[in-house]
Amino acid sequence: MRILEIHQEPIDHISYDVVAPRAWSQSEPRNVIRTQFPILYGLVDELPEDIDALVVASDLQGHIDEDLMGLAFPELLEICLGSCLEDYDAQRVGVILGGDLFSLPNKRGGLGEVREVWRAFRDQFRWVAGVLGNHDQIGFHNRDVPSFQHERGISLLDGSFARLDGLHVAGVSGVIGTSGKLNRRSASSYCSILERVLRKVPDILILHETPDSPFDDFPGKSVIRDELERGGRTLVCCGHRHWPEPLRELHNGTQILNCEGRAVILRAKRETA
Repeated sequence: MRILEIHQEPIDHISYDVVAPRAWSQSEPRNVIRTQFPILYGLVDELPEDIDALVVASDLQGHIDEDLMGLAFPELLEICLGSCLEDYDAQRVGVILGGDLFSLPNKRGGLGEVREVWRAFRDQFRWVAGVLGNHDQIGFHNRDVPSFQHERGISLLDGSFARLDGLHVAGVSGVIGTSGKLNRRSASSYCSILERVLRKVPDILILHETPDSPFDDFPGKSVIRDELERGGRTLVCCGHRHWPEPLRELHNGTQILNCEGRAVILRAKRETA
């Protein structure tokens, strides 16, 4: 699956509350500001027969009506999809989540439970696949991950694979960071897992951690980019570090779709007579 284009202008925005960096919020109570989560539209060369659209999103770190924004996001997304897609059917839409679905209401960072966010997407759409970010947990210290991975319509991936309507999807959870902290690995351990999943040449590889794009000075990890360029061509969906533009392509043809703080609706390009 190849992305052919992503429209620059969002087709919609979802309003949410977020704790801002201190420099932004001198006059705001509790450092909380209202901002917009953009939804973009893109075209791919093909999708599985049973899928009309894929939605890719990451870093839903905010609140809507004092709840985690990921709890309200699926219903708001469905309204957007219904208004912009012909013959819309939520059960023909797959969702890819790049992690970091938890946030504290009055300070940046934190670590918390995200199962209900995953379930909200699963209940609204056909299936949801993704990875954990460094702010996410499934039960205390991820002790409930094994049981959660067996829930209907959910594919939580970490060095593992799923077949979803013919799509071969892989994922690596967490980030490169301090050993001993939840959802963090050393660079050597992370790259070893990444190299192993790349050998299977998945159609889609979901990461939370971001590769860099040095020619554009887009932030990320160069060791991840090096590993991706040694592997076969794939589509990488990631988050964690924000890029000014969502799509870049590596020397080997691998595409990087960065969805930190944004969602992208992907549809197959229709042939014209």
